[in-house]
Amino acid sequence: MDEIKAEELSALIQVIHEKTGLNFANEKEKFLKKKVVEALDTLGFRTASDLLESTNSDVAFVYQLVNIFTRESHEMFSPVGQWLSLKEDLLEMAGRKKKLRVWHVGCSAGEELFTLNIILEELGIRPSFKFLVTDMNEEALIRSASGRYKTEDIQQYQNRFTRYDNQGDLKKYFHLEGSIACMNPNLLQNVRFRKHNFIFEQMNEQFDLILCREGMDYLDQVEQRKILKKFHKNLLSKGLFVSNFSEARPLIPDSSLYVPKNPESGIFYKN
Repeated sequence: MDEIKAEELSALIQVIHEKTGLNFANEKEKFLKKKVVEALDTLGFRTASDLLESTNSDVAFVYQLVNIFTRESHEMFSPVGQWLSLKEDLLEMAGRKKKLRVWHVGCSAGEELFTLNIILEELGIRPSFKFLVTDMNEEALIRSASGRYKTEDIQQYQNRFTRYDNQGDLKKYFHLEGSIACMNPNLLQNVRFRKHNFIFEQMNEQFDLILCREGMDYLDQVEQRKILKKFHKNLLSKGLFVSNFSEARPLIPDSSLYVPKNPESGIFYKN
């Protein structure tokens, strides 16, 4: 395999940014090269130049690359502290409204989707919540809907679930097929899936809760502010926005639009 040149890496990142709106320019070079090598192996290419040629001619291929670049960055019940903090808000929302709508932006392989539905089930309020789950990548939607995970990953998720609730038992929510854990499809009874690019496309629906965690990490501050304004319009009164918390790249919404629950929660109330 030929060495990945800095200019090839830069050109790939630029094409991804132009065609999807996601910006990987702030990621470490070591991480990016690792992901390009993974893409070469997965997609059957020999050189980064071959990858670049395909990205210039095929938008669907660019989204395949994005899926590889973001793979394995989602885990169930992570971070535990944020899910514990969110539990209070979920109970408050269900106490005030019988029907609540959630927009989950960027579903990856469904880890966060199943986490939230398991929490809602444990709290006894899942029937009150209806989900719209979107991703700019068709493959991510398929993977999320399938709810299939390696058993070694499930063990890690169980450990984290126990930190969330020391009585929590993930076995209630999946069955085994060989070395694969298949999540209970009943957890997705309240879910619609839809292909959608939250950066370039408008969303003409309103929600009580918007969950967009990793997607915000790949936007610069100017782009983040634009997206936060869009999300603000999509939130109903007393709506909640949930994102990642990162000390390196903190999300700082306009105080006229959002009020943070606390500085490190990644949870924001619509102002």
